[in-house]
Amino acid sequence: MKQKIKSNYPIILILLLAGFLYLYGLWNAGFANQYYAAGVYSMGERLHAFLFNSLDSVGFITIDKPPLGFWIQVIFTKAFGFSGFVLLLPQAICGVLSVYFIYRIISKRYGKTAGYVSALVLALTPIFVATSRNNTIDGILILMLVLAADQAIKAAEKSSMKHLIFAGIWIGLGFNVKMLQAFMIVPAIYLVFLLFSKQKIVKRLLSIVVSVIILLVISLSWVMIVDLVPEDDRPYVGSSDNNSAVELVLGHNGVSRILGRGGSINKALQPQNAPQGQNKPQLQGGNTPNIQRPPRPSGQNGQLLPKSGVGQQPTGPGSGQLPSNLSGQNNLPNQNNGFNLRSPGGETGEASIVRLFNQNNAGQISWLLLPAMVIALASLYWIFKKKIREEKKFITLFFFAMSLIPMFIYFSYAEGITHRYYFAMMASSIAALIGIMFVKLHDVKKIWIPIIFVVTACVQLYIHSLYTPWLSAVTWICAGVFVLTLIAMLLMMKKAKAKTMAYLLAVLLILPAIWSLTPVIYSDNSQLPIAGPELVNQRDSFDKQMDMTSLIDFLKDNREDAIYLALTPSSMSIGAELILQSEDAVMVLGGFNGGDMPFELDEFIIAVDSGMVRYALLSNIQNANGSNAMIYQWIVENAREVPPRVYGGVVANIKVFDMWR
Repeated sequence: MKQKIKSNYPIILILLLAGFLYLYGLWNAGFANQYYAAGVYSMGERLHAFLFNSLDSVGFITIDKPPLGFWIQVIFTKAFGFSGFVLLLPQAICGVLSVYFIYRIISKRYGKTAGYVSALVLALTPIFVATSRNNTIDGILILMLVLAADQAIKAAEKSSMKHLIFAGIWIGLGFNVKMLQAFMIVPAIYLVFLLFSKQKIVKRLLSIVVSVIILLVISLSWVMIVDLVPEDDRPYVGSSDNNSAVELVLGHNGVSRILGRGGSINKALQPQNAPQGQNKPQLQGGNTPNIQRPPRPSGQNGQLLPKSGVGQQPTGPGSGQLPSNLSGQNNLPNQNNGFNLRSPGGETGEASIVRLFNQNNAGQISWLLLPAMVIALASLYWIFKKKIREEKKFITLFFFAMSLIPMFIYFSYAEGITHRYYFAMMASSIAALIGIMFVKLHDVKKIWIPIIFVVTACVQLYIHSLYTPWLSAVTWICAGVFVLTLIAMLLMMKKAKAKTMAYLLAVLLILPAIWSLTPVIYSDNSQLPIAGPELVNQRDSFDKQMDMTSLIDFLKDNREDAIYLALTPSSMSIGAELILQSEDAVMVLGGFNGGDMPFELDEFIIAVDSGMVRYALLSNIQNANGSNAMIYQWIVENAREVPPRVYGGVVANIKVFDMWR
């Protein structure tokens, strides 16, 4: 037993390092992404909200993702209590497990040294560290994809339909965490099985068909259930164009991620200069239509109150964005910290083959991306030239190559919504390929090791130089270390064992390790997790909550029989924060960023008068346009503004309107 533990010391130490990076200080991290945190709190309050992934506990509008990752968080909060630490804990655990399973996959086929290299590379990938410390559920998805990879490789090695089915099951579960993002490794799974399985071609194709059917059934199970439930009996599907979970998959979380053009498939496919929201009535001259206001019935039995509290289908898309002068987002702290986040292409920069090496992105994921891509492309050359040796080992190499290449292309050229924390998807493939490359080069042509070392070291020095003057001295220190390491490598290359060379190559993890410490030291960006110098001046600014105690007390004392505590334009415009602080249901009219339109104006008026909501909290509402503009204009013209002194003073430029007067 002692001998077994001693032989596993390296992986134990790596897992302890990962645990430290992913867990330390989480108890001070607050609620992290408040949009998701508010949804998890609401789902924990009521089964109906839990089943439909609702942002509020009554069931007005859903989160813009499927529910499985949030269900896991809800289970943790029910077991250990609702807190920021408990919300973040599942992702940290999944991060450590991902490191372990990458080690298992690689060490089983290429030896323990290769496994240690892969595990350490994954553990120290900066954006993977940041994601594992956040509640954006990518950590849960990545673990599921690593488990799918394990089953897919076994399926090809053993010509096993059973393992291929299990791979499909894990992908299906991953789809219910982040939808089509889980499908990025699907081509690798079935291509590897098709090429390397020993079954006859007909049986191979049959195995693939069975696995794909099971994958699709699991993937679409929640989506189809939501769309089959009558709209009056469930929440409005947030970020969809037509209150449809299928459209959410294909639009906001599908085509628009590739092509851009807003949040829906209709908007994504239409020309950029095409008018949007034509099916919605627009304000003319700043005046709302002349709609007679019905008397508000007493109690909560108004005609527009379905079982879930909402169920009105919109007749067409809005503009997709809440104007900045209405959303309140102009009050958020500056996150750029000197970096060019407003360049063409948004957060990730302009689309190109070198996008992942620009200032916005390079420090997050690209420290070892170049050598990983080299070995991935080399594997394609080997298979087309039929230079395949030790076929079972090659299966693993080819699988991770075919996983990384499509992701690299997608993240380099996607025009739609892409956040930098999505790059964590690539981390496991990069880590696996680096471990494999190290062993293959050591066993075949050692001379390539110093060559690749020099190129990678130069790329790393270039990446770190992009962020000067932050730790500029480290660039020169690392340059000196790299030179000394190269000299030692050349002197020892002929006689050095693989383990010795691994120790030398470990210097290439110095800079990634420094970056990986930044989320631990400075705390990461809770809304959009990142690592690196952008965090130095940020100091977790998103978790500095405004004090809304007096306002909440006022709303609770005066809401009378209203179902919702208040209405807000969006989650970003204090909606999520109000749910978390009040521990009550809030009508977040526009969903995440204000672009959703669950109501027509006449439907909204009836909803207000039938007892759904009394107070509206709006920010800078003058000259409002875009999604729900007619509703906000109606509120301003018909509701009574409550003086700030009544509820304890102005809160973040929010104006309070009493719609019952």
